[in-house]
Formats: sequence, structure tokens, C-alpha cells
Amino acid sequence: MFSITLTIAPVFLLLMVGFGLRKSGFIGPEVWAGLDKVVYWVLFPALLFTKTSIAPLGGDIFWPYLTSLEAGIFLSGVFIWLMIPLFKKKYTKESMGSIYQGAIRYNTYIGFAILVAIEGPEAQFLGALATAVMVPFVNVLCVSTLTTLHGDPDTHLFKRIMKELYRNPLLRAIAAGVAWNLTGLGPIPVITDTLESMSSATLAMGLLSVGAGLQLRALRTASLPIILSCIGKFFILPAVTAIGLYLWGITGLPAFTAFLFACLPTAASGYALAKQLGGDVPLIAGLITIHTLVSMALMPFVILLAQYLYM
Repeated sequence: MFSITLTIAPVFLLLMVGFGLRKSGFIGPEVWAGLDKVVYWVLFPALLFTKTSIAPLGGDIFWPYLTSLEAGIFLSGVFIWLMIPLFKKKYTKESMGSIYQGAIRYNTYIGFAILVAIEGPEAQFLGALATAVMVPFVNVLCVSTLTTLHGDPDTHLFKRIMKELYRNPLLRAIAAGVAWNLTGLGPIPVITDTLESMSSATLAMGLLSVGAGLQLRALRTASLPIILSCIGKFFILPAVTAIGLYLWGITGLPAFTAFLFACLPTAASGYALAKQLGGDVPLIAGLITIHTLVSMALMPFVILLAQYLYM
């Protein structure tokens, strides 16, 4: 346990460095906003394209990943939907939409950083595969749910979903990487080396950005939203994923990676979507912070359990 904690400590220390830099005022808010854009629109897509363009496709793990992870995401969301009638008098539809996002979104930067720390850079293609499986599904569910709960009734749901999927740079990068992979042409001279250099900066910059976005004042968020989203995120989603992996007979590093990604805290992208669709922005900001802090405490145990089950 102690060795695992030491191994992943730099991941969470980078989060704290980002938080400390923002709180100190040493770096202005406009710089952090720019860093968010660079990581989300440039650096992380470069990493995903690089890994998916050379990853072995059509192997034995795509369908197990697809069914296991998406079943976990879906049932975690179903749990929140079942809670809506019970708490509709206490919380608004906007609040329940934010709780829903908290229960099914996941932070890819933290996932990739921990995967590299534990298993090395060669495991990143499995993280890219998990991301390729989860990104479209999570976005479809979140846009559908938020639009249904409190979106503009004049907005056609299908058009809204297609718009959000089309403008998602991660999905574009994955699609482009898979398309290039299928050509069988291999690495692109000069371009691949450039993208590899960009990829190497992604995780550190991404973690600093996530840390800068933490809002400790959000710890005052009501206890019930915290409990509901944590049940979905840290219990239902990993449990269903683990059952799916068991039924498929997946073990080793592929199973370890899928289980790790199923246990990640919710992502900051939920904040932007809540703003776009009129959600409870302070609540999702609080859930992002709380999930990240909970993850810091739980992750050594998650890794120990995953190693015991699969490695």
C-alpha cells in the first residue's frame, strides 16, 4: 500500500501545485483559462490521436471494454434517474442534472497519469481505448439528460447531441487516430514525432489545470448530492464494470486499466456543459472538487484491489 501511495503521489501533488499557484495569484485567471483550452483542444487530442493511431485494433478487448464500461456508466445514471422522483421536492431539476453528471463523468487526465505511473507509458493505448469507448457514450447521456431535465424545449434533442459530439475534440482525435490506424500506413514521419512531443506535455499540464480548478469553498455542497453522486461514481460504476470484465474473462493489464478508469473522479467538462444547458453550476463545481479529493484518498485502495483481482 505504501509503495502504491508513493508511486501515485506525484499525480496528486501536481494537482495541489496547480491549486496553490491559482490561490497564490502568481498566475492570473486568464492564463489558467488559456491553459485549459490548450490542454483540452490541442495537447490531449494529440495524445489520443498518437495512441489510437498505433494501437492494435480489432483485438479481444474492444467489446469487453465497450459493454463493461458502458454498462457501468449507464446503470450509474439509471440510479440517479431513480432518485429524481424521491428528491424532486428538495432539489431542482438543474441540481439533479449536475448530480447525474457527477455520477457518470470521469477525469481522463488523472486516469492517464496514474496508468503511466503504475504501468509505464506503454499502457497508454489501453487508456486511449477506454477513452474512445467512454467519451461518446458519456456525452450522449449527459446532453440527453440535461436537455430533458432543464434544456431549451425548442432545441431538438438529436441535433443538440450531434452538435456536442461533433465539437468534442477528444472524439475527433480518436476518430482520426482510428481512421489512420485502419490505413495500415504506420507512424507519419515528422508529424508523429511532433505529436509525441506534444503528448509528453499533456499529463503534467492537464493535472495542473485540474488542480487550479478545484474550489475548496465548494466543500459546503449539500451532503445528499455528494452521497448520491459518490454512490453512482465510486460504487455502482466500478462494480458493474468489474462484473462485466469477469463475465468476459478479461484479466491482466487490460482489466486493470478498465477498472481504474471506472473509478476515476468526475471531470471538469461537466462544469462547461452545465453552464451551456442551464444546470446547477455551483453544485457541479462542488462535486468535481469533492470527487477529486475523495479519489486522492481512495485511489491507493482501488489500485491495490485492481492488482489483486487482475494482475
